[in-house]
Amino acid sequence: MASESRNKLTVVVGVGLIVVAGGASLYFKSKADSMLQASEVEQTVPLTIVAVHEVKPTQRPLRFAVRGVLQGVQEITVSAEVQGLAIGKSVHEGQIVKPGDTLCQIDPTFHKLSLEQAEAELEKAEAVLSNAEAVLAKVREMQEDVKTPLEQKLRRAERDQARAARDQARTQVERAKEQLARCTISSPIYGAINRVFYEDGELLAPMAPIVEIIDLSTMKLVVDLTDFEAAQLAIGDTVAIASPAWPGASFEGAVHSIYPKANPLTRRVPIEIHLQNAAGKLRSGSFVSCVIESATTTPKLLVPAKGVLHDFGTDYCYIAEPHEEHHVVQRRKIRISPWPGSVSVVEVVAGLQEGDLLILNKHHEVAIEQTVTARRASDGPRSDSSHTTDE
Repeated sequence: MASESRNKLTVVVGVGLIVVAGGASLYFKSKADSMLQASEVEQTVPLTIVAVHEVKPTQRPLRFAVRGVLQGVQEITVSAEVQGLAIGKSVHEGQIVKPGDTLCQIDPTFHKLSLEQAEAELEKAEAVLSNAEAVLAKVREMQEDVKTPLEQKLRRAERDQARAARDQARTQVERAKEQLARCTISSPIYGAINRVFYEDGELLAPMAPIVEIIDLSTMKLVVDLTDFEAAQLAIGDTVAIASPAWPGASFEGAVHSIYPKANPLTRRVPIEIHLQNAAGKLRSGSFVSCVIESATTTPKLLVPAKGVLHDFGTDYCYIAEPHEEHHVVQRRKIRISPWPGSVSVVEVVAGLQEGDLLILNKHHEVAIEQTVTARRASDGPRSDSSHTTDE
């Protein structure tokens, strides 16, 4: 009876073990299936999409926002050269004059009298010289035993003295003619009268200012640029300047000179630009804001500034390297330089080369060696491209 009980217990234990083994097998099989399904689900999750910019040489205009004082290339003050009374007032402020136009007429009465007196003195000197030459000629015709060397020498000295007096009288006549001609003061250049310094009937002295003339056809603008900005320009570079006083108007000019010494107050380099002002819209002395624009002569590696990261003085970026059907994230240390007139673009000096794909976004969501999908900034929808393209 005891043997029969043991057999039944053995059968029960065996059946239990079989049931447990089967249940465990089913559990682990279901667990494995679940893990496989989860793995398959994970593989169907899309890769991170990053916007990239293809690095390539680019020619981009340089733009400098500056302020400066406009001046005429020629601004002169014409002064009187002789003394006398001003007859009338020949010009007024704002009048346009050309070379040869009368600016002031000085009363010539005194200078005419001086000329007449000088001419009379010349006539007397010529008569004295003629008489001295006649006397010398008679002495030379005398017989050798009658004339003496002393007398010939004396008559020759009289002739030379009379000739010198005649020459001096001629000089006085020419000087009197010049003084009389200077009674009419003419404009030496084409320009506008900025200021008239005399009045009708005023007694003018030599070197007294008469008028100030400004040639408005060509203006100059002297502005201060940084060393880097000045280094991008060269003599003869064409520039376009827009003045807020004339919206929509464009004034063409060229870099005329780059000063060799920086301004001691601003430590910036003065640049002189000449502008064409045929319409006369620009005025001398105006303090204007303008934009100088010049095209670069050498293509540069320009990239969006948003793709450049900074870490304790070091500049770096992430690039997407092609790998089979996708791209792999890599980190690059680079050197950059600011681009004049732009805060959204920088120049890459070292670290990148043409054809590299610069990652522009999701820098904190990607890691080195991570596989991503790269989309060029110009490929995506318009709303995306507005955030990834340059200004």
